[in-house]
Amino acid sequence: GLKELLGEIVALAKKNAAGPLKDEMAELERRAGEVGATALALGKTIGAKDMGLAAHGATPFMMLVGNLVGAKYLLEQAILAEARLAELGAPADGEARAKFAAENAEGAFYAAKVETARFY
Repeated sequence: GLKELLGEIVALAKKNAAGPLKDEMAELERRAGEVGATALALGKTIGAKDMGLAAHGATPFMMLVGNLVGAKYLLEQAILAEARLAELGAPADGEARAKFAAENAEGAFYAAKVETARFY
């Protein structure tokens, strides 16, 4: 269920909190907390039998969950991409990494994975 999914996302964020994607992981954990709080609020609305308000909030809630899950998947890919970039000897610095990626097709692929996750 949702509780398990949020727990999985928070565990991923905590496990990678000190890595090269630490800022993104902190944001992922924060957003998972927001989705959890929103789910509780929506549940209280349903419990109060205010089905009109609950229905009004259902679509935005589903979008929040979808965005969170999308971010999780992109960040999982970025974690793997960072590991491969390290194996390839790619520098961590943004400008140096961009130069590395421009000269290395495989490096460009993995660097794009990381940047896509950061953008999202």
